[in-house]
Amino acid sequence: MTATQRKNNAADMQKSAVTPQNRPPCPLCGSQLGKGEKLHSVSFPADGEKIMHIHGCPYCAPPKQTLPRRCPVCKRSLPSGGFAVGRMWEKKDKLHLHITGCTVCKPQYNIKAK
Repeated sequence: MTATQRKNNAADMQKSAVTPQNRPPCPLCGSQLGKGEKLHSVSFPADGEKIMHIHGCPYCAPPKQTLPRRCPVCKRSLPSGGFAVGRMWEKKDKLHLHITGCTVCKPQYNIKAK
């Protein structure tokens, strides 16, 4: 590999690196996640994909909830114990997440008020 090829390869790697501008935002509050910040979620294995319960990011997940959480499907506010439900799978070494609803719009995940 020549010096020019190494330089071009390094430039391509920097372009494809995840930067704050191309990181996906939190699906519940829309906050842009910084380096090292992750969504709080729980995964359950299924055939070929995982079922995910998404509780939020450091800004909107309880108990330090500072931003309101909204379901991206029904657009309603999530209760304190609520979560979004989604499917996650891997395709070409990249994770994909499709949110299918929440505890408000999916009756089978509805939380009973106490």
